[in-house]
Amino acid sequence: MKQICRFPVLPNEPVPDTGPPTRFLNSLSRMLHVVVLVLFLTDAANAQKVPALGYIYPPAVSPGSATEVRAGGFDLTSDMQWMLHDDVITLDTNGIPGPMIDPPGPYWTGPRAAGPSLPIPREVTARIVVPPGTPEGLVRWQVANANGASGCGVFYVGGQNEIMESRSLDLPQVLTQVPVAVSGRIARLTEVDRYEFQLPNDSWVTAELMARRLGADFAGVIEAQDSHGKLLADYVDTRGTDGRISFPVPAGEICTLSVRDADFRGDRSYVYRLAVTTLPQIISTFPASVTKGVAQEVTFFGHGIAEKTESSEVTGGRSGSALNGSWTRIDSVQRIISVPAEFSGTVFPFSLGTPAGVVSVSLRVSSLPELSLADHILKDAEGKVVPEVADAIPAAKDSATSAASPNTLAQKSWTLAAPVAVTAFMPSEVEEHRFQWPVEKDQFWKLDAQSRAIGGSLDMAMMILSPSGQTIADIDDIGGTTDATHEFRATETGLFTIVVRCITTRSGRADEMYRLQLIRPVPSFSLTAPQLVNILSGGKAELPVQVMRSGGFDGEIALEIAGLPEGVSIDGAQAIPAGAAEVKLSLNASAEAAVIAAMVKISGQARIADQEVSQTATAVANGNLAPRSPEEARTARTLVAMTMPAPIDVLILDRDAQHDVPRGTTFLAEVEIVRKVPFTGPVRLETSANQQRYRAGIRSAFVTVPSGETKTQFPCFMPEWLATDLTQRMLIHGIAEVPDPKGNLRQLTKAGNARITMIMEGALLKLSVEKSDFVVQAGESVEIPFRLQRSPKLPLSTTVQIEVPEEVNGLLTATPVTLTADQTQGVLQLNSKRDERLSGSWRLRLSAQSLQQDRWPVISVAEIDFEFTVPQQSAAAK
Repeated sequence: MKQICRFPVLPNEPVPDTGPPTRFLNSLSRMLHVVVLVLFLTDAANAQKVPALGYIYPPAVSPGSATEVRAGGFDLTSDMQWMLHDDVITLDTNGIPGPMIDPPGPYWTGPRAAGPSLPIPREVTARIVVPPGTPEGLVRWQVANANGASGCGVFYVGGQNEIMESRSLDLPQVLTQVPVAVSGRIARLTEVDRYEFQLPNDSWVTAELMARRLGADFAGVIEAQDSHGKLLADYVDTRGTDGRISFPVPAGEICTLSVRDADFRGDRSYVYRLAVTTLPQIISTFPASVTKGVAQEVTFFGHGIAEKTESSEVTGGRSGSALNGSWTRIDSVQRIISVPAEFSGTVFPFSLGTPAGVVSVSLRVSSLPELSLADHILKDAEGKVVPEVADAIPAAKDSATSAASPNTLAQKSWTLAAPVAVTAFMPSEVEEHRFQWPVEKDQFWKLDAQSRAIGGSLDMAMMILSPSGQTIADIDDIGGTTDATHEFRATETGLFTIVVRCITTRSGRADEMYRLQLIRPVPSFSLTAPQLVNILSGGKAELPVQVMRSGGFDGEIALEIAGLPEGVSIDGAQAIPAGAAEVKLSLNASAEAAVIAAMVKISGQARIADQEVSQTATAVANGNLAPRSPEEARTARTLVAMTMPAPIDVLILDRDAQHDVPRGTTFLAEVEIVRKVPFTGPVRLETSANQQRYRAGIRSAFVTVPSGETKTQFPCFMPEWLATDLTQRMLIHGIAEVPDPKGNLRQLTKAGNARITMIMEGALLKLSVEKSDFVVQAGESVEIPFRLQRSPKLPLSTTVQIEVPEEVNGLLTATPVTLTADQTQGVLQLNSKRDERLSGSWRLRLSAQSLQQDRWPVISVAEIDFEFTVPQQSAAAK
């Protein structure tokens, strides 16, 4: 359900600025914002509007089902191709975008009103079919048209009990069955979604929020309260990684879960999936991986997992988790795990018995010796202590570091027999961990410091030092995550040092751990390609393919590119030369081919140690804002899209002028269309999705300029609550329909050459009501007196009507009242039906409208609060 937080403002009036969001952007978010900025600047330069993706709602679908969804995107056209990064799931759509969906009130005022708006979506009805047995996980999708290809969007394939949010007033949505996963949306400012449930037995409940992984760029907050309003657990996503809460619920207790943005923001793209389960939650395991063929003690951390005979006090002060309320106590239990030596998988299933039932845990399996470091004691898999030694590391010879630099001081470290892996807690009082291991000259080594990939919360960094103290590498984040990795070739023999650091604030939580892995990489390679390539019909484009070589492999790599659009070919050799790090393939698009797009797979083959090795190229893909690992941020598909130039220019006349516009009226901007020979057809003008200023209710209409006409007026409706001290702006673009070389009609876009700029002045029309709150018994009628004030510039009749919320459509009716130009007062009668659905508080909007030139609206609104009561006999009868 939806609840609108009762700030001291009207729901359709501006909301005061409450300051910036509190979350911290993770490394992928920063990277994606750079990508978006580059795409925006490129788009501005060529002035064609490339489609962009926003969301799918509901964002989660079930295996073995066909789900009707609404796919939201920006600057869409009806001739787009729709593609999935999956070979078995299908998405079917007629491809016709609906109207622009302007954000509803309330609206920001103050500094935020001067900022850019979130993109304005249009939605397309689609159907996603998921075969039975499809595993849970994220699925990417893309679109392309003759203007170019979009980035990626994502949706989630979940479990069987997937439901949609169903709202009514401010009442919680009752979850009749748990476990359950709810697809919801924070659609407007100040919105809070609430869900209520009751369990027959004492249980541990876990509620996990997925939003940023779905591409929803908001900082989620989850709160759990009992029937008395007591807070049971909460989580605020300040790290931008999504999260969960776990808490005990007594039998029969009515609990309420709420979901909102940390800053009470809202938007149609703020979709989420809230999964509610009744088994204890495992937060982490220590060590993070288990060794095959060894009986090893593993500590499980979680909520509600300890038996009465086991301790529920966590050692080392690890009393919380970044994924849970910081005050929630964490249980820890130990079990001896034995993975058979012949086990061939990478994940070992283990059933952990808990007071609330058996919890299935997937343990990572390693062929390396797995060591554990806790409370500054390093132990091997058999529990033997690895001694710590004091070692004076010489000062770095290639770095002008200060006296306090980690590589200039005498430090304690552990000497490892590598290859090896170490899982370690990083207490808040520890600056770094140091490990040494013997290395021979010319050996290749790969080092990985992982936290997010194993479910931890640390932002990892590492420094590699040679035996002489030189800094070989100082590594922070790798693309798409906050973990660190590096491969190098040793130039000398001796004890090398790895210094592991964390750059996040720590407080001793149970998930503040990492896994360090030191391995000798086998000779191999990996390939990276761009995620999308646009190529002009009849033109050329580069397709760069980069290689990351490992383990000393330096040979030639033959490339195979499968699935290119018909009419697109590759000039020259398709290979990466020996020793090279990149090749730029030259794509050629035939001027006679249909303008289409296609998903391409790029693979490379090389002979290594008398064996043929094949690797598929991957690309960094957007859409998922909180990947758990670098692999989750990549895709094995490249979208190649053919494009056509737009045959029009859209000129905003008086482009440098600032127009005075009365509030609540429609401004008509003068626009000229320039057609390029031989195009002579009609041109459709639309509002562009990305606007320079926050919208706050500004809206417009689509305008078609017929063949033979070059000038028109574009309407911009400016609501009455806009500030008079801030310019308002509107960006538009044109669409021309042109056949491609095969006769297929393609819709080509061109951005306007300037923005439409307006400054607000006094309104021409003002509607007011004598009474702004009523108590009404359902089934009765009520009269609403109102008053109109008009400017002498508006000598027109005015129609007053009431807007009824969708939830009670048909239960409330009112005949519009029209006042002539000389009338200023009137009464509107609201009729209600005797229906329980009306019970409670409703805020309705009264709207007064005059039409200038019999077409362009002048509007003023007033809001009224109603409290509807339902007679007891009606409720009993029902």
